[in-house]
Amino acid sequence: MNILPSTQSGALPSYLFHQPPCAKPFPHVVEVGDAWGKIGSGIGNECSSELTALGEYFERRHFYMEVSSDNRGRLADALGATESLAFKDAFLQTAQGMASPSELDEHIFALTTANRISDFSSCQIPTITLNLTHSKVDPDNRFYPERDTCGCSFHISSQSSIFGAIKESLERQFLTRFWLTKQCNRKWQASELRALLHGRSTLGLLELLSKAGKVHAFDISDQRFPGRCVILIYGNENISSHVKYCAGMSYASTLADSIEKSLHELWQTFRFMQLFGALKRSPRDIEDPYLRHFLNANSIDTFNEISNISTGSPNLNPLSPYKNNMTIDGLISTLKCLKIEGYLYTKKINFFGNYYTFSKFLSPSLFLHMNNSKNINIRNLYSSTFLDKIIPSRQSVMVPFP
Repeated sequence: MNILPSTQSGALPSYLFHQPPCAKPFPHVVEVGDAWGKIGSGIGNECSSELTALGEYFERRHFYMEVSSDNRGRLADALGATESLAFKDAFLQTAQGMASPSELDEHIFALTTANRISDFSSCQIPTITLNLTHSKVDPDNRFYPERDTCGCSFHISSQSSIFGAIKESLERQFLTRFWLTKQCNRKWQASELRALLHGRSTLGLLELLSKAGKVHAFDISDQRFPGRCVILIYGNENISSHVKYCAGMSYASTLADSIEKSLHELWQTFRFMQLFGALKRSPRDIEDPYLRHFLNANSIDTFNEISNISTGSPNLNPLSPYKNNMTIDGLISTLKCLKIEGYLYTKKINFFGNYYTFSKFLSPSLFLHMNNSKNINIRNLYSSTFLDKIIPSRQSVMVPFP
């Protein structure tokens, strides 16, 4: 089903493509986009797939095109001494030698209003940490050239938007740690996953994928935080297969929920790769560097490389007292326990009488983006507990995840 609006409005996407499943085990898939190339996709049942796609579309459009600055100033003028020092240390790493400490001290940044998670007081942070568009004339770019959608969210409920932003940001921290250290809490084969998905609609999808290739899952949760984070990967040794490696990931309150959502995300990417290969397209045709890198990693060797890991948590710190509280309060309280100051950007917008909230969560005490191979603040408060376990060969290659 393709929906094209009869009248063009800048407030709405240009099209919505809805593909229902061709067989019962498969979920619905929806794609939403506009003339500027901003695209959102969703997977799930008939309703949830459309809502997810629309949410992703509006999220990406906002953070690529609509984030504005409120002020200009030096880091030391906008933030407290400890906070400005944390951003300065992060930017010295992300600039990769293109900036000196004194330049950062004196540079006048474009600033956007945000809130500290420690006490929700208002402050201003560099706009480059929020805006995903690179302007060639923006003098701030050299301090932070790599950006992605990590930690972004959009929802009609402010609480759900904020929760989604913090949850996704932490999910990507766990993924980066997993990739850099080659360590996880546990690994499951497809046969074990079947038992964990018993009675769920995604069991049929798992069965079909495991018949076509290999399916492995890894618990990459940080045991200090509530919830479970799972990455699920697919591998196929058949040289004629369009999809030889694929991945999906989710951070949810329970293990079964996380596995199910990971499977949905994997299938969403699997379908794209299958069509991409059938049309004989090349990764060179892809503008997005993350997706291009992921497609270049479409090899059974990537699957085998990720599968070759050690089990046992890379983090020996004591559990948080909020371990079983997978809520906004639980996540923020855990961050406070770990002395991680974070910043929450929120923006409300009115769509046809209803208010929706854009959110982004970030912290210079965490990895600021997902590309661990360049312009990354590899040394931060979060990584300090496993910095000595980082494998150099992994650090030089970006994690193969879409």
